[in-house]
Amino acid sequence: MPLGKLRNSGFYLGPMGYSLPDIQAAIKTVSAVPDWTADERGKQLMRLSLDIDGQTLQGLYLRLTAHRKFPDQEVTAQLEYQPPFQILTALGRIDWRPLKDHTNPVNGPAKHRLKRITGSHHHSFALNWIPERSSMRETNLPFAEAINPDPSDFGQLLALVSKEFRISGIDGLPVPTWDLLL
Repeated sequence: MPLGKLRNSGFYLGPMGYSLPDIQAAIKTVSAVPDWTADERGKQLMRLSLDIDGQTLQGLYLRLTAHRKFPDQEVTAQLEYQPPFQILTALGRIDWRPLKDHTNPVNGPAKHRLKRITGSHHHSFALNWIPERSSMRETNLPFAEAINPDPSDFGQLLALVSKEFRISGIDGLPVPTWDLLL
């Protein structure tokens, strides 16, 4: 199958033989914990390499983003995979206390169509995977569900991320550097 046809598909088995559903279902552990890095616009990023069965899977990451000016809000955690020579595929995303609402598109699971979500929400693999095509709906995970209860702090957010993305070893990650005196 040409590489173009493999885009976002579950058929790519990579060097360790994992499909996208395999990666989603696997218990993952953190390879190393980097520091938060910041850009000139105040965005912060932490990108963690992940292991499956004790081996680092090239291109598999948990990406965390936060903004210095918005303490305890506008935080995103995304499980993503980018095999060699392919585009990045998001497998799941949690948006914690985003500044904007999310509205699901019209095409997709009937009970979620056009649903508007105010507050924290989860773009799960299950909502955005199309088994018949063995592919994700789109690269940006268009469908989401509200998170209830909403995590009360960054530590509870990490516990939710750990559970939903099946990642162990993230409970002690450092909190983003927020400007508390604005």
